[in-house]
Amino acid sequence: MKSAIIIGASSGIGRALAVTLSLDGYRVGVVARRTDLLARLQADLTGPCVIKTVDVSQPEPAMPFLRELIENARCRTFHRECRNRLQQYGT
Repeated sequence: MKSAIIIGASSGIGRALAVTLSLDGYRVGVVARRTDLLARLQADLTGPCVIKTVDVSQPEPAMPFLRELIENARCRTFHRECRNRLQQYGT
């Protein structure tokens, strides 16, 4: 199963992208600041979804949470591509 991580998925284009990818058979990992909207999105999706409440405007504290999401959503390709960026922040 293909996987995708969407940051800013609680509303707008990010939410629409999560819905579209889920309908296309993707497992999605979604990130936003508003847990209630993420939970609502998760309930609306047809496929597997992992949610993580994170404020990415503060990159350093956000990186461990994003790494956890990547692992939970089984985004191995994404993980390989972002490994260097994650190591920059000591995670």
